[in-house]
Amino acid sequence: MRFIPPTFLLGLYQKQSAICNLQSSIFSVKELREENQRLRDENNRLKGEQGKPDIKAKKNKGELSNHSSEKERETPKKHTKTSKNESIKIDREEILEYPRSELLLAYRDSPRAELARQLKSKFWELFDTKSGYEQLDERKRLTEAIASELLLVLEQKELPLHNNPAELAARTMVQRRNISYATQTTEGTKAIDTFMSLVATTRKLGISFFEYVRDRISKMRIIPSLATIIREKSSIYPFGWSWQPE
Repeated sequence: MRFIPPTFLLGLYQKQSAICNLQSSIFSVKELREENQRLRDENNRLKGEQGKPDIKAKKNKGELSNHSSEKERETPKKHTKTSKNESIKIDREEILEYPRSELLLAYRDSPRAELARQLKSKFWELFDTKSGYEQLDERKRLTEAIASELLLVLEQKELPLHNNPAELAARTMVQRRNISYATQTTEGTKAIDTFMSLVATTRKLGISFFEYVRDRISKMRIIPSLATIIREKSSIYPFGWSWQPE
């Protein structure tokens, strides 16, 4: 019978104990990570955000999780990028071309009753035609519902052809909101709206906003009121001249 020293048995026992403790620690760390991720997901859910997505590895059909050899795992696979348009079947293509003489820009330069009738006819020809695509026909139907408002520019020539000025006017408020988020009180909201309105109005009238504010704070009254300036300009350039009775 072979004699085994007690020190060897003690060392073996200590190694086994260390291995068990290590496995227990790894398992505890894994549990703590899962609990931490669960709490993060719950916190994101309460804030209206999404949690961590559960992304699993993609496997091809018939492919095993464990490859048979290292060479097979390292062999690169050929990647072919396909176009998105290949999945869209186009069965008909129709291009509508209009010369510049039949567009609203030409009508704005030289408004004529005959050209206005042609533009209305082109409008209804375009939006009355059924394409066969449900979504496109639905957008056409919604456009037809506001046709009287869209074609009003043929009667009142001073109306703008687009809403770009309105979009640009709203950009300043959006930029301010992105920087300082929002006001904290009702008084702050009123103050911001008042000053933003003054900035936009003075800019359109060609007046320096800072000079206008300094004139009002110093009570010098060199610059007339904005209402007076607007009335003077409207008398020179009347907005509703096209529908005033002759």
